[in-house]
Amino acid sequence: MRSWLRILALMLAAATLVPAAWAEKGKELQNKVTAYVTPGATDKEAIVAIWMSNINPVIGITLPFKFAIGEDTLRLDSADVIGSRAAEFLMTAPLYKPENATLLMNMIAKTDTITHKMPPIPPGEGPLVTLYFRTDNKFPIDKVKMATVQLPPENVLLFVTDAYATVNPAFEFVRKAPPSAGTKAGKKI
Repeated sequence: MRSWLRILALMLAAATLVPAAWAEKGKELQNKVTAYVTPGATDKEAIVAIWMSNINPVIGITLPFKFAIGEDTLRLDSADVIGSRAAEFLMTAPLYKPENATLLMNMIAKTDTITHKMPPIPPGEGPLVTLYFRTDNKFPIDKVKMATVQLPPENVLLFVTDAYATVNPAFEFVRKAPPSAGTKAGKKI
């Protein structure tokens, strides 16, 4: 009889410890997109490094943003996924509209054949895409603003998981360099 009580006590202890460990792990990683803005090579350029963290494997990403820098016109020079977590994904050409300073990018896992897809982005965090911007005048790094918005028709910031569920990640904009990341083969758009 005492052995059953011991087994029951161990099972109860395990049942309370395992969810607590999962909860701690969940605090470390969340579904989030972070944009780090830093000066570019000249005083008329800026670099926006977009990083992602995800809890579940991701097979699709929508990135809709709006920028504000004051009176000057912001121009997107290029978007680079070399060495990023989405380096093997298909990416639509960035749809940037300078007249209202909006940007829309979509990324999806490649399909080699009908039955074989590239692996999803595994849970973790790291660089997603680097955006290179320029202006006519000195880039106002201390005044630039960036937000996620809904762009027509229904484009909102989201991840699509490998179970085809949609997740709306949190968004953060910071004026500092991103953490360093490893490099992987990728492509430049």
